[in-house]
Amino acid sequence: MLTTTIAAHYYDDVTGELEKAAQAYQEWTASYPQDYRAHLNLGNAYFEQGQCEKAAEECRESLRLEPGSGAPYVDLANSLLALQRFDEARQTLQQARKLENFIAHNALYALAFLRGDSSGMAEQQQWFAGKPEEDIALSLTYSRETHLHLQPARRMRNEIQNYHSTYRNDTICRAGDHCNSSAVAN
Repeated sequence: MLTTTIAAHYYDDVTGELEKAAQAYQEWTASYPQDYRAHLNLGNAYFEQGQCEKAAEECRESLRLEPGSGAPYVDLANSLLALQRFDEARQTLQQARKLENFIAHNALYALAFLRGDSSGMAEQQQWFAGKPEEDIALSLTYSRETHLHLQPARRMRNEIQNYHSTYRNDTICRAGDHCNSSAVAN
């Protein structure tokens, strides 16, 4: 097992050869089918390759083998989010809540953010209050606020770019320079 585990992590973490990592993780799961970590790592390798359906299957197996660990819940939820199965992801994370695991609450915050659920975000921030991981909640709040302020700025930038593009085309055509059909259409 040790050589398979080392090889799997070597390919995954050092060389980035995800196909070889997945193959080594498959060998690990075949040799030790009851080891939840093998399934979880295989799921992560699949996820990193964009094979989210396979990743979700392995994460479900990991969760079945070790329901007391927060990682399988979060990794399964991430796979489901990538598959745009938001309700399933939310249900998975709601199950993880009972673990009182900061990783699960971090993921619940992210899901609330994606859904635009302010009360859900506030609930998760409240959970973090007074805990050693409270700085995570502050980081999440900062990220949310930055995102909320960037959206109008991006819209304004796009409007300015569109205006300048249109104005430039109009000016070129009025000056009698090279007007092309797309500039005349504006």
